[in-house]
Amino acid sequence: MRDEEQTVDVEEQVPDVDVAAIGGPLSKLKALPDAAEHFKRMEALLPALRAASIKLTRPQDWVVMGDSCYFQGIGSERITGLWALALGEPRVEREDYADGTFSYIIVGPCASRRTGVIYAGIEGGRWSGEQFFERYSEPRPRRDAWDKMSPEERQAWLVTHRLPPSPLAVRKAAVTNWQGRCITMLTGLRGLTVADLAEYGLRPAKAVQFQGGAHGGKVSVTDAQGDLLVPVGSKKGTRVKDLPDAEVSSLLAWYQKQVEDPAKKRYKAENEAWIGHLESEVERRSRQEAP
Repeated sequence: MRDEEQTVDVEEQVPDVDVAAIGGPLSKLKALPDAAEHFKRMEALLPALRAASIKLTRPQDWVVMGDSCYFQGIGSERITGLWALALGEPRVEREDYADGTFSYIIVGPCASRRTGVIYAGIEGGRWSGEQFFERYSEPRPRRDAWDKMSPEERQAWLVTHRLPPSPLAVRKAAVTNWQGRCITMLTGLRGLTVADLAEYGLRPAKAVQFQGGAHGGKVSVTDAQGDLLVPVGSKKGTRVKDLPDAEVSSLLAWYQKQVEDPAKKRYKAENEAWIGHLESEVERRSRQEAP
């Protein structure tokens, strides 16, 4: 392995909204060649591009969740040249909610000059109520002290010390989410496993932890071994890989309904991420069952 396994501390590693450096206008893309010729060329080109892309990334560009590895937007600058990526000017919209929270929704086109693939509109976004954006006027009490507090005392502490989320931080994170979705859809760097990356000598970061204080302390959806944990329902805290097939399917269906519900639009990015996690788990089990 070329890098040791590590845990990454992430603060606000998000690029600015200006995406001019990623590529020029989509109108400059050339038309696709003959379909049969293009298919043969892509059959050889895509595996080579993906292999080269993985080799250019670093451990901190990947996060392990369950048995899947997820490519973070912060690593996209390392591979844009290979794919000749072009991201069009995004449309940024803010949605405000009755509870005082808000979301930034980002929609924009993207394409790869290398492959000729074009998406007319990819959507990304973030919600200010996500735990990542929590900020406090002083460090949160230690876990042992927090556990001894009554629910009323905890709520009082939160009300006293919680700071409003930074609109700029939410906006920049929303743009990063959009960029990451564009890039992984264009490159196919989705649904990879630790074993897939190991073939290219890469060991991804085991988990991402937010720096304490600025965003309310450490946040994790995995256990100490990096296994993905169920965040909701009666199985909350259970490792996803320990769930029966029927419960994985049920949880997947539940998240799909959340994405389709207009009232849950603010949670769309989080719910879509969980759909990806669960679909990867279903695929992993299918591979194990295959003869």
